[in-house]
Amino acid sequence: KVKVNTMAVADYQVSEEVAIERKTAKDFVDSIVDKRLFKQARMMMEEFKKPIMILEGNDFYSGFINPNAIRGAMTSIALDYGISIIPTRTEEDTAAMIKRIAIREQKGEKRSIQIRTERKPQNLWEQQLFIIESLPNIGPVHAKRLLEHFGTVKAVLEADEKKLQEVEGIGKKTAKNIREVVEGKYLYFKKDDNQKKLK
Repeated sequence: KVKVNTMAVADYQVSEEVAIERKTAKDFVDSIVDKRLFKQARMMMEEFKKPIMILEGNDFYSGFINPNAIRGAMTSIALDYGISIIPTRTEEDTAAMIKRIAIREQKGEKRSIQIRTERKPQNLWEQQLFIIESLPNIGPVHAKRLLEHFGTVKAVLEADEKKLQEVEGIGKKTAKNIREVVEGKYLYFKKDDNQKKLK
């Protein structure tokens, strides 16, 4: 299922963490000339954990810009902004690649537990995002949307399934999972006792 939306950054979002920017050789060169490239790269880096840039075509070095400038821009995108670069040959190749990325990434969305290894949040808004990102299937983009919509962590946690689904990207399944986590009793100790009895 494909959902069409206007996005502030990137061309395709295939999961909570992964977004893809597609650039032909002309797009890439033009964005270097008008200085859009690194602004876009910074926004992708800030919005998504796993940004990807697809470079489509074989004529990246045939224009008026020095090839070393092209190579330098590609190097900066990968090393300075942490954006994975994937080359494709044609529009059809690009479509097939995006489909493959989506299949692989969306299979991974079945996991509901995220292991947090990032640095500890320093200020209030980082702490608020950190708490909301700990909810099932919620990454940085949806955490930000939830907080912007409800205003506080408390309001997010108190929202029912219907209210949660008012936020872009929060579907019925995710809303249900959030309510189950918020309302469910803590049963780990019972699970542990049952495991001991089985030994």
